[in-house]
Amino acid sequence: MYSPRIDEDLIPPLYRLAKVRRIPMTRLVSEILQKALMIVDSQQAQADQDGAGTVKGGESDVRS
Repeated sequence: MYSPRIDEDLIPPLYRLAKVRRIPMTRLVSEILQKALMIVDSQQAQADQDGAGTVKGGESDVRS
């Protein structure tokens, strides 16, 4: 299984937050990533919905 490294500068704040919340750092990182992915998916879905009337290149599909 792929295990990406976390940037060294992110470790201290993640460690402190996990300590405050009294949960393992791995659980904290998973929760943060799950929430971030939900936001990204929501934004992508909205962008897809907003762009439904466009064609490649961003030009409008509606003709005058």
